[in-house]
Amino acid sequence: MKPVLTRTIAALAFTTIALFSTLSTQRVHALSPQTASGIAYITGGVTIDERQEMMAQRYNFSLLLKVAAKSGKYLGDSVVKITDQAGATVFECTTDGPWLLVDLPVGRYTVSATGLEITQSQKVLISKKTRREITMYWNVEER
Repeated sequence: MKPVLTRTIAALAFTTIALFSTLSTQRVHALSPQTASGIAYITGGVTIDERQEMMAQRYNFSLLLKVAAKSGKYLGDSVVKITDQAGATVFECTTDGPWLLVDLPVGRYTVSATGLEITQSQKVLISKKTRREITMYWNVEER
């Protein structure tokens, strides 16, 4: 093989490895637990890989919230606010995708999600022995 071609192939291989390494690190970082108001959470679920990874971490969290159109297509960029029984906000974030895992302590909460300028709310009871899942659907036209 000619030296120029060998160097080109080696440079291409190195660039490819570096790119995949960076993308892999970014994806793992994006799905690492974050904290808001002392409550751990993960937001994402844009790709199948992210949803599979989030399902693998599901049992470390007390609540899974999914936001979707009535057609079943997932929605993202929702503002989620969780309040306790007294009405105090205990958690708030803007989702990076259609799924949100939150590790709420035992208690009764109201989960509100605002997307497409529409707010929906649902009450939820978090207990020690169960994991809760809520799906909120928006009636939106497909584009």
